[in-house]
Amino acid sequence: MKDMENLKVQLFITESGFTQPSDEEIKVFRVSFDKAYMEARRATPGSIEALVRLREHGYRIAIICNGRKKDQREKVEAIGITNLVDLVITAENMIQRKPHPRAFRSAIGMLGVLGTGHTNYMVGCSPYYDIDGAVESGLGLDTILYWPKARNIRPTGREGCVIHHMTDILGRIGIARPQFELSFTSSLEQLEVTGIGMDIVTVARDGFRLCGYTAFIFTRDIGHVLTRISRKHFGSAMRLLEDMVN
Repeated sequence: MKDMENLKVQLFITESGFTQPSDEEIKVFRVSFDKAYMEARRATPGSIEALVRLREHGYRIAIICNGRKKDQREKVEAIGITNLVDLVITAENMIQRKPHPRAFRSAIGMLGVLGTGHTNYMVGCSPYYDIDGAVESGLGLDTILYWPKARNIRPTGREGCVIHHMTDILGRIGIARPQFELSFTSSLEQLEVTGIGMDIVTVARDGFRLCGYTAFIFTRDIGHVLTRISRKHFGSAMRLLEDMVN
């Protein structure tokens, strides 16, 4: 496994136009990359809200990935969705990896939803690994491709549905978004905003310090959020809040 990981680094560096790295350079790269990767792990914007709503409506949820079990479980815990999924299915659990149709058949079998009469969905970000394999599995999966607008290439065209934000899944399968009942409560020391799917509470904190520029950025962004709320652009406000939290 270590040799395979080193080979991946070597290929990445050479394909990027650099000379072939030495063993020591590969080691240094892996240490630096692993540290940065661990610190940068975040849930995809909108995914936690979508998972919560799906759970509320009784959906069973599995994550299917080609990575190692240990790595994927650590990732799931780090981004805060451990209690929002039923199964994490990795290479160790599957006869074949994605995009092989057997990977999807294994997942459906493990979830216990085969032959229930309900629609089963495959949501993924790769047209090849996620969508093509699901289509070819013969399970009649309703495929949903997550394709952020920032991507500068078009999907393949085999996907049944394309979404640009994770909460769009809810509309696709007929789950209503939360109804918003906006409410402000304020005092000299505290401002509380509720009714937008998440609550904002600002309050004085002893020992909490920010540099001037950071405070300016934070205040500016909160201002943008409240402006969008005042115009009833609730979805946009929630997404901005998610970006701030993440």
